[in-house]
Amino acid sequence: MTLAGEAGKELEDATSTLFAALQICKASSPIRISPARFFGSNDIVLADITRCAEEARLQQLLAGMARLRE
Repeated sequence: MTLAGEAGKELEDATSTLFAALQICKASSPIRISPARFFGSNDIVLADITRCAEEARLQQLLAGMARLRE
């Protein structure tokens, strides 16, 4: 199963799972992820995913507040 569709699968096939995952993350979010995160324990990785989701929500809220001020 791939989460980025056929293009993501082609990138993974042409390079590696790690490289494809990093490129998909880079294209999907302004939050930078260390490649080391792909090798952590499930608990550590889940905590980092949660942190990134909370950071993304905060960025969305701040952007919304900035638009309201305009």
